[in-house]
Amino acid sequence: MFMSMTWKDVQSIVIKYAYQYVCQIEAVWPEQESLEDPMIKQKIDEFCLPLKNKLNVRVSLKSLADNPGFFVLMLFHILTVFEREHQYHQAFDVRRIPLPKLFNVFPSPTSHWRSVTLYINEISAFLQGQALPSEKI
Repeated sequence: MFMSMTWKDVQSIVIKYAYQYVCQIEAVWPEQESLEDPMIKQKIDEFCLPLKNKLNVRVSLKSLADNPGFFVLMLFHILTVFEREHQYHQAFDVRRIPLPKLFNVFPSPTSHWRSVTLYINEISAFLQGQALPSEKI
């Protein structure tokens, strides 16, 4: 369904309607001539309903801060759908390019060492309030 729509229409639907519908905020259907067909809205509702049912709470900054672990199941559900699309994707399948990006639900630790270069002049400026005099050769 989204393949036949323009990118601007899809973006408008996602930002103005679908996100609010899933998060149970007041969703407003975009007012564009290309989106006046009621079947489009019905299909979007059917597409978003499983996500809305899985979330089953109104999303706000307060609810995210109170219990961030509650939303992990929703992220896992989205990730499973994305992984399924990657698994069944055939090489050179032009109907579904690009594939959605996979993501990590939890931060992944790294063993990459970070290094910081410290110069004595900068450190002394913090400790003494002034930089050391530079030597001229």
